[in-house]
Amino acid sequence: MISISDHKKVFLLRHSDAEYISKSGTDFDRKLSQEGQQKILHYKEKYQHVLNVEAVFCSSSHRTRETLRLLNLPIIACSFHDELYGATTYELISFLQAIPPFATSVLLVGHNPGLSDLVSYLIDERIDMNPFQLIEIELEISEWKLISKGIGIEKRNLF
Repeated sequence: MISISDHKKVFLLRHSDAEYISKSGTDFDRKLSQEGQQKILHYKEKYQHVLNVEAVFCSSSHRTRETLRLLNLPIIACSFHDELYGATTYELISFLQAIPPFATSVLLVGHNPGLSDLVSYLIDERIDMNPFQLIEIELEISEWKLISKGIGIEKRNLF
């Protein structure tokens, strides 16, 4: 029998600092800057200690993949999604609402302005996420499909 918790937890992680221009000239292909890589290595252990999740959903862009790779999390399930690149608040909400109800804790690795707008929507307070900022939000819902404005409580904000 599958157990469904009456609380869900979502961690939102914005990719670390990136180069201004990629070799290909596309935003999607931008790599992390040396500063971004160093920031991850500096805070990696702190983030690893906090990030106890069942699944990771990551934008398929180069800088989000690189951020996740350098974090070196013990991940049970990880998937990469083109639709998370440049996603709007409502696209991110729809994505979260489609998560199976038995998953209780997930990490979403993505981009601004979508992530800042999503956290602001969930906690009903304006938050602007910086590169490599991690926000933990507890949702008092039994199923992801019940996500709505102001349903979240900010539990942790690291940057």
